[in-house]
Amino acid sequence: MNIYVVDDDPSCSIKIESMLEGMEGYNFIGETRSYNTAIKDINKYHPDIVIIDIRLDGEYTGIDLAKELSDKAVSIIFVTAYSDQEVYKASKQYQGSKFIVKPFDVLTLNGLLDNISEDVVKLSSTQTIKNDSLFIRKNNVFEKILFRDLDYFYSEGNYITFFILGKKYVLKYSLSKLLKHKRFDTFVRVHRSYAVHKDKVETVNFSDKLLTVTGTEIPFGRTYVKDVRELMNIGLK
Repeated sequence: MNIYVVDDDPSCSIKIESMLEGMEGYNFIGETRSYNTAIKDINKYHPDIVIIDIRLDGEYTGIDLAKELSDKAVSIIFVTAYSDQEVYKASKQYQGSKFIVKPFDVLTLNGLLDNISEDVVKLSSTQTIKNDSLFIRKNNVFEKILFRDLDYFYSEGNYITFFILGKKYVLKYSLSKLLKHKRFDTFVRVHRSYAVHKDKVETVNFSDKLLTVTGTEIPFGRTYVKDVRELMNIGLK
């Protein structure tokens, strides 16, 4: 995973870079003390994790920077030299973010990074799973899709089409492999080409082997009848 550091103290950035050199799986890709430079670099390099000091040079704070990054596929570790309860509460509004007080040692940082890594799954260079969301990059901008908003998937070859709120997105990935991720445990396969959100199924027709998801008819295969019956036990809308 690629790490970018934003800190008003260059010595802290140097220390973090040194710590990362001894960690397997983490790469230091750059640093700055400037809010504006951070925005430019993050948009250019797309780091997986950004370590942000609460205090930055100029009028902006680390909280301001995190707000600007809220729609990107990036995880955040807030760093501060002060054990301030109000600052901690402010940082927690950013889902999945971590908080660490200076000074900290290499094991503490490594533990936080490992914790974040468990919540982030990179499907490809343009698709990332983070907590309860899927980020898909289009034209250098990540679009955030909440799993709860996904209706169903259609698979053809090595491509999956996501259907969500009247829109569709195409992902180059195996449906079988995707459904093995724990983040997709709210979806069930009902056909070799289809998987549906358990909570979005509205009706089931066993005679025609069709079910409806948010008004769309979807076929289910004979070998998936048991899975469809289990869906009914969960409860139809």
